[in-house]
This record gives sequence, C-alpha cells and structure tokens, in this order.
Amino acid sequence: MLTRIAVVFLCFWTGACAVGVQHRYDAIDAKIDATTDSSVSVAVVDARPYVVSGEKPAKFVGLSRGGFGNPFDVTTATDKPLAEDMTSAIVSAMNAQNVAAKPVLVSPGATSEKALSEMLKSNANRNVMLILFEWKADTYSSTALNYDVTLRIFDRTGRERGKTRIDGRDNLGASAFNPPAHSRKVIPKAFKNKIEDLFSDPVIVRALK
Repeated sequence: MLTRIAVVFLCFWTGACAVGVQHRYDAIDAKIDATTDSSVSVAVVDARPYVVSGEKPAKFVGLSRGGFGNPFDVTTATDKPLAEDMTSAIVSAMNAQNVAAKPVLVSPGATSEKALSEMLKSNANRNVMLILFEWKADTYSSTALNYDVTLRIFDRTGRERGKTRIDGRDNLGASAFNPPAHSRKVIPKAFKNKIEDLFSDPVIVRALK
C-alpha cells in the first residue's frame, strides 16, 4: 500500500516539475576554432514547421513530460525566440576568437532568401546563416534531442561559399529523480557541442577565410 502511494505521489510530483521548464541557449561558451579576419554577420533562421505555422511560439524548444507522459512546453530561459538566443551565442563565441561578428535578427519563419537579404545590408565580408529545420528536446525519464540544422556561409555579394548539415536524434541520458533538472544541464551542453561540430567542419573553416 505504501509503495503504491509513493508511486502515485512521485507521478504527481514529477508532473509538477515538468511544468515551466526552461533551457538556456544564449550563454553556452562555445569554442569556435574557425576564424577569419573578415567582418561577419550572423543570423539564425527558425524554419521549424510548427513555429512557421504558428502552432508553437518562437521561444519553444521542446517538451517536458509529467508522470503520466503528458507533455508540457519547454521554452528559452530568456523568453526570447530560440533563434535570437542562438544568434547571441554564436556571435559571443566568434567575438571571443577576436572575430568581428555582429547579429542580424530575422523574424521567425522568414525564408533563407529574406534572411540573406537582411544580412547583406550589414556589408559584412562573410555572412553566417544557421537554419533550424528541427530543434526539439523531449524529456520524460530520459532526455532526447531531435535536430536538423544547416550552416551556410555567404560572401558579401550573397554567393554561397560553403555549407554543412547535421541531423539526428541524440539520447542525452536519464535521471530517475529529477528529469527536468537533468534536461536543463544536458541540453545547453548539447547545443554547445553541435555549434562546435558545425564550425569545425573543414568546409566551413575554408568558407570563412
């Protein structure tokens, strides 16, 4: 009887913990090895279909499930659009490498063509565009990350110099006691690793020069 009560209590407790979860994306301290002497503009295009359609807000980053598997939305810790937080993180990482990078913010759901048009207005020698076709965490007892991301580099005329893509579903481990707290630790680290992987691609390293 006591065991059954404990299980029910745990289900309700984990459900409460699943509400209001936020993940941090703007301060990840990524180490970007790709460097350039050129000025750089950076934009992140949120092309996730559920954001473009308006089904989910631009600050949506995934789901946190309660004790019965019922899903609750996870949002950015800043309450800003995910694309804006990711842009800030990339600019900060490039600035830390003495790269003169500056952000270009584009509306959620903007096309790549529209984003590039806005980036070219900055007159930067290199334009860095990260496109999110999918980015969603999913936490129950364990945390998974679904992603489909393309990184494109353009010159000051809009000519593409190089691109790379990563996609998949990563299992980021589990926590029996507090899965939402676990997700808050592993998701920012996963984003950091993805950014470092993208920018370390030799195609991108050459394209930035």
